[in-house]
Amino acid sequence: MRGYDALLAGKPLPFQPLLVQYRDYAVWQRSWLEAGEQARQLDYWRSHLGEEHPLLELPTDRPYPALPSHDGA
Repeated sequence: MRGYDALLAGKPLPFQPLLVQYRDYAVWQRSWLEAGEQARQLDYWRSHLGEEHPLLELPTDRPYPALPSHDGA
């Protein structure tokens, strides 16, 4: 709430800047994946989940229209 209140009042945020930004995480993750981890992760999940997944027939509150309209709710 302190941050929101400061923004509403036009004051500087009462927090210290973060030492690590999202950009740093993205660079770290990309280098981790490019070092061979991506292939290992894919192998792991394919061995646990398989290649084919059943279609879930979940109940709906009304039938789907034959031609979707893409109108909002």
